[in-house]
Amino acid sequence: MKSILITILTLTASITFAQNKYVDGTDEPQPTELKGKFIIDPYVGLPSSSWFQNKQLDAVKQNDTSFYAINSEVTGLPVLLGLKLEYMLSNNIGLGLDVNYQESGVKTTWKNGNNYYDPVTANYAYKDTSWNWNEKKLRIMWRFQAHFGTEKVDMYGGASIGAAIILNKKDASYTNNRPDPGDYPILFAPIKAVGYGLQNSGIPIAVRGYIGARFMVANNFGILTEIGLFSGSLLNVGATIRF
Repeated sequence: MKSILITILTLTASITFAQNKYVDGTDEPQPTELKGKFIIDPYVGLPSSSWFQNKQLDAVKQNDTSFYAINSEVTGLPVLLGLKLEYMLSNNIGLGLDVNYQESGVKTTWKNGNNYYDPVTANYAYKDTSWNWNEKKLRIMWRFQAHFGTEKVDMYGGASIGAAIILNKKDASYTNNRPDPGDYPILFAPIKAVGYGLQNSGIPIAVRGYIGARFMVANNFGILTEIGLFSGSLLNVGATIRF
């Protein structure tokens, strides 16, 4: 009986030892302890939400028959540029900061009727009128997120809240040429109305909900992908660094 027990214990120990070995006999690394680590994620947003919305505004203007010989184009950056920093409170909970910048606008040129007297020809002629609006926005948001998944695929979900600061809010071209919410397609008009209302009331709030994943190609480096709604872009992609 004693020999049987010794045999069972030996086999159990052998199996346990084997489970912690690779095929070549080397030790299998233990899962990375995330608690206390910092994670940096430089990323780009595809596309910038403002750029996409202004692209729809541009389409409306292009089809507006109330103007003569209209020419409209979207200006600024088609992507959002951002940087996230996260501190792991535990292996599954992180607290972080998201800072991102976006710039977008619309430039419109149209011929405004026979309202210009040309002294050379002594005739009235069409005169080009330019309308240029550009918005430069900086968002600073606190992020709270929960982590799940595996060692190599760090999946997470969470929410963020903070401020959306218009950097050129006091520029005359911004205040005078800002389009009305009703100028946008009906899908975006309510979003613009709420955003403008908060800006005008002095509450430049930014909120976002998201899910994402970090695919680790090394112990401390990987690639990032994230989808979210509201403040920011629909899709973020970038790199991730742990230290």
